[in-house]
Amino acid sequence: MDADVVTARWEQVERWLAGHAPADFATLQAGLSGQEIARLEDSLGFPVHHDLRSFLGVCGGCLFPASSIDAGAFFFGYALLDVDGILAAHQELVDMVDEAVAQGYENSVVGRTADRFWVPIARDVTGDIVFIDHRAELKGAVGAMSFGDPESTLPWPSMALMLEDMLSALRSGKALDAIQGLTPRVHEERMVQWEIRG
Repeated sequence: MDADVVTARWEQVERWLAGHAPADFATLQAGLSGQEIARLEDSLGFPVHHDLRSFLGVCGGCLFPASSIDAGAFFFGYALLDVDGILAAHQELVDMVDEAVAQGYENSVVGRTADRFWVPIARDVTGDIVFIDHRAELKGAVGAMSFGDPESTLPWPSMALMLEDMLSALRSGKALDAIQGLTPRVHEERMVQWEIRG
């Protein structure tokens, strides 16, 4: 699937939010300019995957919710990051890798709980992240890292498939297959909340 599919699916998500979760929709920021994406890539030290580049061109993050009762965490319970948020979260991962290497326990960290080639795109209020993997063998895969767990997960092989699942769940209100039991519901006709249902 190519970047055009990512753009089209994201636009469908936006339309759904506008019609069903207007408070979440109001938090969305405009897509990034080519100059902003270049700044991101320069700071990361490598080019971002073409799917992520297309996504950032139509969505530049959202206003980060101050608490769990605020809108903006419609992205599976995470808030989408702007450029500075992406870079700050990425630097935290790099710092974790550097510390692990310096202290000799990189095998338990690198590629498991942190990696310099993970590009965070969303974060929740506890600091857990959703990232796009940029390691050569997994480039473009969507991962999730909960810092209370010993291992990251890769629920989707691409952003296009992730957005397809998100859109399907939002429209149907049914649980996601990729993340067992995570189910969306619209709260007060203004914002999406994702719940884990047994």
